[in-house]
Amino acid sequence: MSPREGRAALFVGPLIFVVLILGALYFAKHLDRHAEAEGFGLIETNRIALDLEGGAAGWATWLDPAWAEMLHGRLASIEDFPADDASGVARVVAALNEFSFIEELGTPRVIWPDGLEVPLRLRRPLACIAYEGRFYSVAVDWQAEAGPRGVILPGGALTPPAFRGAFLPVIGGIKGPLASVWLEDPALLGALSIADSMWSDLAPEAAHGLGRFVIDATRDAETSVEEPGTRLELEGGRRIYFGRSPYLQAPGELPAETKWANLAKALALDGDWDRLDLRWDTPEIHYRQ
Repeated sequence: MSPREGRAALFVGPLIFVVLILGALYFAKHLDRHAEAEGFGLIETNRIALDLEGGAAGWATWLDPAWAEMLHGRLASIEDFPADDASGVARVVAALNEFSFIEELGTPRVIWPDGLEVPLRLRRPLACIAYEGRFYSVAVDWQAEAGPRGVILPGGALTPPAFRGAFLPVIGGIKGPLASVWLEDPALLGALSIADSMWSDLAPEAAHGLGRFVIDATRDAETSVEEPGTRLELEGGRRIYFGRSPYLQAPGELPAETKWANLAKALALDGDWDRLDLRWDTPEIHYRQ
């Protein structure tokens, strides 16, 4: 899945085009009004224009409003600098690199005489964790040089965040205190791989039908005929046995898209079931008595 992309810009004077869309990806897109002036102006770091650009299909409306506040606050703490001051640009880049929700920075571009454009790629949340009374969204970097790892994103909410009409699944098995924002435990990566496959393989209406739920992959590697492996714990006491996660890439395991398709069929069935086993070609459904 492609991360969302965008760009941020710093300006001097009245902002001619400013878009600040809470709940969507911000980034300055219409900043091609190049001033025809001699010399260089002063880039005022407390003036930032944000606008949507390049969001992956279906994901463009995600953005934690707290991220925008953090960007504004951190950049405003940098002293204003002349547009030709390379060290000032470097300070902006260093500040942006502090945020875990920014996955990648492009090459900054000075817009004469007093603007600075910085391309950004934001991480996309796939799930969330419950920690110290709040829910924090989590993204994953499958291509990291040192191996896949999850990353906890800042902000936090009192309930699991919702997106595209469905809740971000809660990753179980988090034990505090957390040493860093990075999650490298195989069980947590297994849970994140299930969340990742859910967003790509489960239709939005079916994801909505799941409600709020927990992915517990603490027994992912122990999956067997007797051990159900990863469990999805739904509201109302419903439990789904998912088996091995996509992260394990276990031979003979049903593809994740097949499991999600079978889950969607089960959600559409009449009857009050409390347990669904997705490990088999024909899922096993246990109905409440």
